[in-house]
Formats: sequence, structure tokens, C-alpha cells
Amino acid sequence: MTLLAKAFPKLEVCAAEVAQATALGAAIAMHDCWNKKPLPKNLITLKKIRV
Repeated sequence: MTLLAKAFPKLEVCAAEVAQATALGAAIAMHDCWNKKPLPKNLITLKKIRV
């Protein structure tokens, strides 16, 4: 993430503070297929990457 932030200094680069964020993203993408309840609003927290 630091390399991305350095490569694109005009953009704000953020990373999920959740472990296994990729797996969580996949679960969110298919959420409607297996669970009709709404997703919590605070499921993912982001942290800004500063260089």
C-alpha cells in the first residue's frame, strides 16, 4: 500500500483494517444470495496510508 501511495501521490490510498479483507469483500459481493438481512454500516473500517 505504501508503494501505491508513493506511485500516486495525488490520490488518497486507503486499506481495510480488517484481517482477510479480500475474503470479506467476496462474502459481501454474494451476501444477497444467502442472507436477506442488511449489512452493518460499520463492517469495514479504512485507514489512510501516508507516505
